[in-house]
Amino acid sequence: MKTSQYIVLNKCFLNICRNVLVLAISLAMLPGHAAAIDIEDVQIKTDLTINTEQCRLRNYAIEFDVMRDNSNIGRASRELIQDSKGLDASLVTALTASKIFMEFIQNERSLLPEYDARGFHSSEYSKMVKKPFKSTVENTFLVNLDTSANTADLLDPLSVYDHLRELVCSGLREDVIFKVQEDAEIANYYFKYRGEQTIALPKHTAETLLFVRTRKTSTRETSIWFDKNKYFIPVKIEQKKDGDTQALLLATTIGVNSSK
Repeated sequence: MKTSQYIVLNKCFLNICRNVLVLAISLAMLPGHAAAIDIEDVQIKTDLTINTEQCRLRNYAIEFDVMRDNSNIGRASRELIQDSKGLDASLVTALTASKIFMEFIQNERSLLPEYDARGFHSSEYSKMVKKPFKSTVENTFLVNLDTSANTADLLDPLSVYDHLRELVCSGLREDVIFKVQEDAEIANYYFKYRGEQTIALPKHTAETLLFVRTRKTSTRETSIWFDKNKYFIPVKIEQKKDGDTQALLLATTIGVNSSK
């Protein structure tokens, strides 16, 4: 092979690696993936209640296409699982994205042993990440160990988005902030309400409500579209930084079992 050809191929390889690593970092920020800690001088609402008759789901399962630069590069799933009595529950997510021979894998789980008018109460969060050329990283931590007024009813990086879904279903139409435990840290997750939107998905058109998570210390934004006609299930999730889309999840299959 000529030297000039080798240099061109080497540059192409480095560009592919760079794109995959950028994608891996972006995907790691998607719901419910922990991100930079937000500290906002906003009063945290503690009186938000959920319409359990209309908004509580016993089980659901969502399958997503993972998109990057208008190409389908993987699959993701999100599932809520409860026992037959509707007590012990868990949220489980899985994501696999690949390009050429490089693969990114991430799995998460949130244990939710209790449920009341304020929604699920998290007790444990775990995450496994496998990035290209990196060893597998696993982390598990307990949530709500301290029952004092300052730390009680904390959400975790996964359950916070399901809690938001239930509140949106119950009528939330304004900005909101939640306290979330990120291992040894407590973060504020701030969501802005951006109104109603009609969006196109791979298999249908959806009437949605859009909430955007913003971060005080970063230009990264996570947008979540909740389907008004499907129990406010999240059907589109987009990660942007500096206005550029880094990753996009589009729902292809939705299965729901309500509590009724």
